[in-house]
Amino acid sequence: MTMSATSTNLPKPEHEPIVNFGRTLAMSEDGSTLLVAAQKAASPVFGVVYLYRFQNKQWTLSARLQPNLLELRDEDAWVETAESSWRDAFGRPIVGYDFGAALSISKDGSKIAIGAPAAAADHSTIYVGAAYLFVDQKAARGKPDWQLSPPITNDDFDGGQSFGAAVAIDDDNVAFGAPDKAGGGGAYVSRLGHIADLGSSIFAEKVETPSENTQHFGTAVALSSNTLFVSDPGSADAHTGVVHGYRLASTDLEPSIQLSNPDGMGFGRALAMAGNKMLVAGDTASSLVVYDRAENGGWKQDKKADAAVGNGVSNLEVMSIALSKHAIVLGARDGVHVAGNVKGAAGWPGLSKVIGSRQTHAVAAGGELVAYQNARIGKALSDQGGAGDVVVSPLGVLAVAKGERVIRVFNTGVDQDGKVRSPGENDLHYIMTTRTGDHGPAVIVDPDAAWMAPPVGSAWIAPISVYHERKTPQGVYDYTMKIDLRGIDEKSVSLSGEWVTDNTGIILLNGKATGVQHKDRDFTKLRSFSISSGFVKGPNVLLFKVTNGHALHNPSGLLVANLRLVQRTKP
Repeated sequence: MTMSATSTNLPKPEHEPIVNFGRTLAMSEDGSTLLVAAQKAASPVFGVVYLYRFQNKQWTLSARLQPNLLELRDEDAWVETAESSWRDAFGRPIVGYDFGAALSISKDGSKIAIGAPAAAADHSTIYVGAAYLFVDQKAARGKPDWQLSPPITNDDFDGGQSFGAAVAIDDDNVAFGAPDKAGGGGAYVSRLGHIADLGSSIFAEKVETPSENTQHFGTAVALSSNTLFVSDPGSADAHTGVVHGYRLASTDLEPSIQLSNPDGMGFGRALAMAGNKMLVAGDTASSLVVYDRAENGGWKQDKKADAAVGNGVSNLEVMSIALSKHAIVLGARDGVHVAGNVKGAAGWPGLSKVIGSRQTHAVAAGGELVAYQNARIGKALSDQGGAGDVVVSPLGVLAVAKGERVIRVFNTGVDQDGKVRSPGENDLHYIMTTRTGDHGPAVIVDPDAAWMAPPVGSAWIAPISVYHERKTPQGVYDYTMKIDLRGIDEKSVSLSGEWVTDNTGIILLNGKATGVQHKDRDFTKLRSFSISSGFVKGPNVLLFKVTNGHALHNPSGLLVANLRLVQRTKP
């Protein structure tokens, strides 16, 4: 599967009144299918999940999933394709509140499990939680044939148990967590081969709680080759957490292994599985542990991966994690961190921060792709985009290849740690020279109505008049950033990134033209650029020369994203 060499903003569903687009994400192991959850703007307690397929070298919105309903996209309209009963195995009507809070997808994208942990029974305030299955019976033959399950619940339900707060699905089984169930939590499993008719109502099979000391058993679940993992991270002051493993025999669940990390508070708060690898996270990145399946069926720590993952990020709070055969991904409050293991990479080279954000991230990984959320929570989706963005990046763009060294440079609008600053604050790295010759820092501004939303870890910058009055006099505005190459062979470095200007712009390096230009007046998409010559020893000056060509006073600005300076070193 061939991807663009640059990051791609996923096309958002048009005219959909939603917020928090990308609140949760899941990607198939082969990287061909991506699930994106959102909430309805009118009542965020109701969720919706969008299914994207990678087809003809681009991401295409394929289906919209809601409780008991699947619609396929046909040109500009949704066509109802499959539905199921609203009643569970008790015969109770279930209202699927918080649908999309948890997502899981099978390796090939043909089987989907979605949790709704606040689902209510009998239209009441008994929030028992539920989960929903969506299975494409003809996925391998091209033409989809979707079947849906009624809401899946448990027969030993409690109010407020959060059934469906965690879900996991593979080719043979589906698992559910109910971490707030009375008595220390709960976990459940269903064998897909035992479900003769997906449209029939069923109860999930209970996994016996391992001890009386559990706190939140079922916080996370994972499946791999007939092995079920269920975590119990404990409480904030109780214990460090345990991940319990079960062998899924033909008729029984057999306890097989317990994994723990004495130094990892909240160990098991999140699990991620890919093939024969599992990633376990606690409260902070210092607790991250990678496990490999041994030949005897047991699980052992991958100490090389552990050492790389903990490098430089140990104190970060874990917000989300993802794992593929080629990537370890951490979503934290300061951004997305990726360790890549691709062709040409030096093993697992460590979690290197690639982007910052104002908001918490949801992350996903599959194939050699990483997906993450750029959230603007609370803003409704409009024709200009609101609700947040989901970005898909090839791992090769994010990972540090063997024989490369990354030199620190900054996107527009961020602080020293790569976090996006607030509108009205000065940019710390770009100095602006106005048309009258005045010098001073540029100012972070919210996007104008005609401008694209900035990618995660970047912001538009402009003269102060844009922040106060949304207008700028006609003329040329220079934005300069210094790059220090002291002690570095200037002939071995290359700079790449993406940019957009209002109106037109050119890039100069050390006063000389680089040939990079932004000629048209389309402010809705980024243009890629690359510079591999013209650097000098010591300080260098990168200049973005922006022309506001409109005769009337109107906004002008600069957006630089995904800026990356790399030195080619000897392997």
